[in-house]
Amino acid sequence: GSGNILYCQTVVLTTGTFLRGRIYLGLESYPAGRHERPSEDEAATSRPRTEPAANALANLLENRLQLPLGRLKTGTPPRLDGRTIDWDDCDPQPSENPPFAFSFINETPSPQGFIQCYRTGTNAD
Repeated sequence: GSGNILYCQTVVLTTGTFLRGRIYLGLESYPAGRHERPSEDEAATSRPRTEPAANALANLLENRLQLPLGRLKTGTPPRLDGRTIDWDDCDPQPSENPPFAFSFINETPSPQGFIQCYRTGTNAD
């Protein structure tokens, strides 16, 4: 870092999903930051590869610096295996065209890697 010291009354450190992260896959649960997107060869494996949870950082913040840790509910929907879905029965939900950036750092967003989103339901309503 720069070595600069910033003085303030309160600091909110937003740690994301990696700090002491856990992944839930059905009834199974294990420490991880996120799943990696599988290659075509790996798509049939039983457990996806993951990026590790940031447990060492969590321990440093909580034990050495005595900072309280908490977790907010993200409301992230479950991920589904696309090979098990009848896409013809789903309603396409296209992205904005042209796409817009969520950050002021980028002047124009990069549409690389966009995937089509779909809407479905569990009943007639």
